[in-house]
Amino acid sequence: MKTAVDDLPLLQKSKKNFKSYGSAFWLCDHDVEMNVLRVTIGWALQDHSGALGLCSSIPFREPRSAGILSAVEETQGAIFHKPSDFEEQMNAHAERLTSDWLMFLTHRMLFNQCKGIDSSIPSGETDIFMVYGPILPKFAGRVCYSNFTRKKTVAIIAPSIRHGEVPEQNSFSWTKEPNPRFCHDCAQRSWTTDPDGNDGKNLRRVASFDLLEPVGDGFSGRILGTSSVGPAKWLAKSEEIQKILDQDREELKLAFWKNHSVYLPRGIKSAAIAAFCQREIDRSQDRFNQIKLGPKFQEIFEAGQQKMSSEAEGMRVDHRLKKEMLKIRGQLNYARTLQDVEFNERATRATQIPSPPRIIDVKKELSEILGQTVFE
Repeated sequence: MKTAVDDLPLLQKSKKNFKSYGSAFWLCDHDVEMNVLRVTIGWALQDHSGALGLCSSIPFREPRSAGILSAVEETQGAIFHKPSDFEEQMNAHAERLTSDWLMFLTHRMLFNQCKGIDSSIPSGETDIFMVYGPILPKFAGRVCYSNFTRKKTVAIIAPSIRHGEVPEQNSFSWTKEPNPRFCHDCAQRSWTTDPDGNDGKNLRRVASFDLLEPVGDGFSGRILGTSSVGPAKWLAKSEEIQKILDQDREELKLAFWKNHSVYLPRGIKSAAIAAFCQREIDRSQDRFNQIKLGPKFQEIFEAGQQKMSSEAEGMRVDHRLKKEMLKIRGQLNYARTLQDVEFNERATRATQIPSPPRIIDVKKELSEILGQTVFE
């Protein structure tokens, strides 16, 4: 597991009328070249953001037997939307790995627990933890079977999207009742916007979220007219999430969404940027580690590496993950070029040695890969 931390101010405790919150944004992909499964989870809490970079070998070679997973654990396309039998196993493996670490972040942010697992996440406790979708049934099931206090809120933003899709966004008013309705005893309810209820504010934001309530509607032993049980509890929590979506929204454009404008809460935006930066760092680092240079070209590379590092340090980059990504990507590009030159030299006795790439050129390349706003 690789981790990175950044002191990127989120200003989540602002003058606006909503509580501070923790955020997570997860990515899963199958790295065909390296034949590994990558799970990257960006997080944001208080004035900090960072990411967990997880890498798992593919532990299976044959399709799984039918019926191994129970109905409540069937995957919903963590990587592949219409998977083959082999890809279905990949989805299941990705969902288990992602759910495990999302549960770790849930305990870390809501209860300040699990400090020994990863000390890079700062100490702090919040009452709200929001995860960007799609919803993972295993994560939802684990949260709903946990014995949390009713004061804590776990929300999935855009729960029904497919991985990589642009979420539905509009300026309609929120529906008054969730699905399922309050007459049903549930541990998970969904809120969406009402297309017939335009509030006239002309703001765009993600138009759906789910609330996960570990104890369902619950019994207190007495019938109390408070917000701790029943519909009043659900409505109070849903209003907090609605305030965050409505008031703390910022635009984000990523190649992941084909550079469409997506308006997310600032915490989730910071978590998303951290996740994409960490994933590119891990990809580039793994490919860089595969390159073997001869003694002559290793000396040339080390001299160029110092130049690239000093150039990156001199740039004004507001996010240490971005600076680290610039350096490792530049090193990868330069090492690959030297490897090609070394190969050609053995074949043709060429002697032309390339100069190391400028960090500004690497920045332009990464902006095209990751999206328009990552380096703004």
